[in-house]
Amino acid sequence: MLQQRILCVEDHPLFADALTFNLSAALPAAQIVLAGNLADARAAVLSMADLDLITLDLCLPDAHGLEALIELRRLCPSCPILVISAYCDDITVRRGAQFGAAGFVSKGVAKAVLMAAVQLALDARPPFGQQSNSTAPPARRSEDRLQCLSQQQLRVLQFVCEGLLNKQIAHRMQLSEATIKCHVSEIMSKLGVSTRTQVVAEISRSGLCQLMAFDSGEPSTGTPRMARRAGDKAG
Repeated sequence: MLQQRILCVEDHPLFADALTFNLSAALPAAQIVLAGNLADARAAVLSMADLDLITLDLCLPDAHGLEALIELRRLCPSCPILVISAYCDDITVRRGAQFGAAGFVSKGVAKAVLMAAVQLALDARPPFGQQSNSTAPPARRSEDRLQCLSQQQLRVLQFVCEGLLNKQIAHRMQLSEATIKCHVSEIMSKLGVSTRTQVVAEISRSGLCQLMAFDSGEPSTGTPRMARRAGDKAG
């Protein structure tokens, strides 16, 4: 029997311990690796060949919204990603499916239900009738292009949508203003727009603003806002 390789991405110590314990009990031959943030998850994906499953909590200390899902799907396109989250509302589940989640499971479900969902994901079947990326509605143009952005570019995009100027973003991210300007230009190119205002309009039109950031651990329900000083300049 081949050893299954499972990466658990979860920052809450108690839930992480419970999850890895139950996975080890249900799949004693599996190799289970725990990552407490996106940076560690990225390193694990790059060092582990042929991952069979990634379980992912959306609320990570170094990721916002669906940032971690987008990044891990980019790094590991063939591996099923089962989102185990406190947030399983219809909008988040639908958007997650469009970005490649194999399924969503609430952290509040019983152990047997969670383990069954894991097994279904390992078998490449969407858990409990939830949509997989193969049956989800086609992603909009901006959603497809958003997946081409790096994690750092996604953070820059979030700050642009909040109305911050390049100088302010550079201060927040501890990068040079020239680097931020390059990121903004690349974001515009990938989204197929030419101004910062068009960037925000595209994100708002697609309904992606809700998933660009979490406020206090909850999905944001606000809309991107542009500071009056931001104008239409990339610089």
